[in-house]
Amino acid sequence: METNDLFLTKQDLQSLTGSCRVRGQLLWLDQNGWTYTLTCRGEPRVARELFHAKMVSPQTLHSHAQPNWSAARRLSEVCA
Repeated sequence: METNDLFLTKQDLQSLTGSCRVRGQLLWLDQNGWTYTLTCRGEPRVARELFHAKMVSPQTLHSHAQPNWSAARRLSEVCA
């Protein structure tokens, strides 16, 4: 298994964090509660599995959220 299969690439991290600088990436990862490890150069490594769990979770894929119609009815009654 290649390293790229296990971890997000540098380009993936730039897309995720919106920053091309390591310092900005670390700040974003910390502020958003992402777990990562550091390379010997101090660059973050995020597991691809974590990315999929956070961004493509089964709950997100299979969610069929429905509007809360009773709340909408109550609101229309209050505003009428």
